[in-house]
Amino acid sequence: MLLFGKPVSVLIDTGAETSFIDVNTTFKLHAESDADVDRPTVGLSAVGQTGVSVVGEITAKFSHPSLPKKVFPHRLTVTEDSGYEAVLGQDFLKLLDPVVQYHYREDRLDVADLSSFEVWYEDGRKPMRVSAFTRTKVPKRARALVRVQVEGTEGEETVILRRNYPRRFPGLAIPDQVIDVKAGVATVEVMNIATNLIRLGPNSLLTFAEPFSRVSSVAAVTTNAPASAYTQQPPIPKKEDSPVPAPPSQKLLPVDLSHLSCELREKYEGVLQEYSDLWSHSRFDIGELRVDGKPFEVTIPTGDSPPIRWNQDRIPYHQREHVKKEL
Repeated sequence: MLLFGKPVSVLIDTGAETSFIDVNTTFKLHAESDADVDRPTVGLSAVGQTGVSVVGEITAKFSHPSLPKKVFPHRLTVTEDSGYEAVLGQDFLKLLDPVVQYHYREDRLDVADLSSFEVWYEDGRKPMRVSAFTRTKVPKRARALVRVQVEGTEGEETVILRRNYPRRFPGLAIPDQVIDVKAGVATVEVMNIATNLIRLGPNSLLTFAEPFSRVSSVAAVTTNAPASAYTQQPPIPKKEDSPVPAPPSQKLLPVDLSHLSCELREKYEGVLQEYSDLWSHSRFDIGELRVDGKPFEVTIPTGDSPPIRWNQDRIPYHQREHVKKEL
């Protein structure tokens, strides 16, 4: 694809939470573009809490070679010594405006109404099917270990599983995870978030896997992370030497506070920043209570009492719009 009108090889990394570009590539393209590099608002850490040097942030302009004048902007973090020219992660693949669709089975990437971008694998290996190895029962609202078979592997190999919610099994969630495959068989962790038992049959498709060597797995962390988790470098100066606003002390949750006064808005933002470690940032971020380093479990004895069922309280039709606005 074209970046600032120049052809660039971009890595699509489904294991990366954020998209980034190498500082050398930025310098090469920055001299011939009007893009400004701002101060960084996040730090980056890779697998094993290894630090990734962050230089700044830039609004990149992508386009298709067949129509270079039609561009779509996307925010990229500028990094140093990452080993890649540019990486597009989950923040790009999950865009809704413009709509981005990555068809990994068909080796193409669709962005809005642009022509399809061609995608290829340098090692020639396509995503591998991961399916249940034997009949397995997953208890309701519980985590479980499931033996699976991974197609396309030989001997011993380390692969990374893609997060997935199989259509055939509503309520079953497979988190992102790295697993060791031996003779095509491995053990993976799954979550049953439904209120009923899930039965997996042999050869039931659960998700897809990729070789671990292909995935850089860079994860975005907030700016208040420990200094050992990442390194921030001075930002690249803008062309006009204009003052750069300081980054926020904490990446806030996407909460709309526009209806509040300036005084109340500052108080709410202060509370969100102070207790930012208490908010859930994803479906799997449910937390865990530990005592002395061990998971703490509580049992609520109910005897033989039957469960209480309460019918849903329906909202009057004339109040539905008001409820939608509140939610």
